[in-house]
Parts: sequence; C-alpha cells; structure tokens
Amino acid sequence: MADEVTGSPTPPPGAPAPAGTPPGTPTPKPRGKQLAILLIGGPLLAFGGCALFLSTMNFNSGAAGAGGILFGFLFCVGLGMFLIGCVIALAVVVQAILNAHAKKS
Repeated sequence: MADEVTGSPTPPPGAPAPAGTPPGTPTPKPRGKQLAILLIGGPLLAFGGCALFLSTMNFNSGAAGAGGILFGFLFCVGLGMFLIGCVIALAVVVQAILNAHAKKS
C-alpha cells in the first residue's frame, strides 16, 4: 500500500516509528532550560563540591584523602559547567543582537 500523496509505503498498523532524525535536520540550539541548568546547576555543584572538599580536609596536616580529591573534582566540574553556560549565554545574546541589527538594515 502506498500513500497517494507522497508515494511512500505506509507502515503496517502497530509498526514501530522509524528511529533517528532525517538527514538535513538542523540541530537544536541551546536555549532556556539548558542554559538554566548550566548557569544554576554549575555553581550549585561547585559550591557543594567545595563544601564537601573542605569538610574532608585535615587542616592540621594539609592533606586530603581520596574523598577530598573526588569532591575537588566535583568543584572543578561545576565551575566548568558554569563557565560553559556563560559562554553559551553570551553567544546567544550576541546572535540576537546581530539578528536584530540585520533585520533593521
């Protein structure tokens, strides 16, 4: 059975939908929720990692155990998330300004 409009075969009832995106589909740009996760979640993760790192650190000897190293790594990951979010947010703002300027011209 072929579809009269497009000429493509119609799948039988109950068949799973085709997976994946068709070629030529543009990739979505990071917006609202993704930026909020990076800009809010990053500092929260960094703060939590820093607090946990400091709680495991022995200030008398200056040494940190394995847990302290892991928590220090979490701090670095959170800081990186925040910085990436700032760069993406800046790119979105610059793109919006350039698009507004192009529409005026």
